[in-house]
Amino acid sequence: QLLRERFVEMMTDQLPQADFSHIAKQRGMFSYSGISAEHVDRLKREYGIYLLRSGRVNIAGLNHNNLDYVCNAIASIMR
Repeated sequence: QLLRERFVEMMTDQLPQADFSHIAKQRGMFSYSGISAEHVDRLKREYGIYLLRSGRVNIAGLNHNNLDYVCNAIASIMR
C-alpha cells in the first residue's frame, strides 16, 4: 500500500493535470493505471517497461529501487 501511495504522490508531483488517485484506493497485485495503449507502447519501446495495453500494471513489480524510473518514464511519455 505504501508503494501505491508513493506512486500517486510522485505522479501528482510530475503530472498535476493527471489523476492517479484511484491507484492508492485499489487493492491487490494489479491496478488499472488509466494509461492509454499508445502510451503503453511507448513505455515498452522507449523504457523497457511492460504493461498490458489496457493500462493494467503489476503493482507487485514496483519497489523502492525502480519507482523513480517508472514514474519518470510515465511522466515523460504523458507530457
